[in-house]
Amino acid sequence: MSEGQIAFGSVDNVEEFQARLRQLPGIGYWTAQYIAMRALNEPDAFPTGDLGLLRGASLQHERELAPRAEAWRPWRAYAAMYLWQGTEENEHKSISCSLHFVAGI
Repeated sequence: MSEGQIAFGSVDNVEEFQARLRQLPGIGYWTAQYIAMRALNEPDAFPTGDLGLLRGASLQHERELAPRAEAWRPWRAYAAMYLWQGTEENEHKSISCSLHFVAGI
């Protein structure tokens, strides 16, 4: 990016690009998938180890989520957005219920 090591403008093969990204220090599978999803608009990107995705799918480990997500190909990024949205809504409901309980409402 700032040193010219990463250029998002001319990515032809997203999988090869992710492999190059993971060679950089501090960039792992999750980050590469997230970048593919957000910066490259890759509809099949899916960071299986994401805690929000696991919670949204009511699962404990990515080894449970990965096989389930195979059925969502080639649109797994959309499934991720759906799962994240559900997690966010559940967190808001949980906070609201807790506040009601504490406040005696």
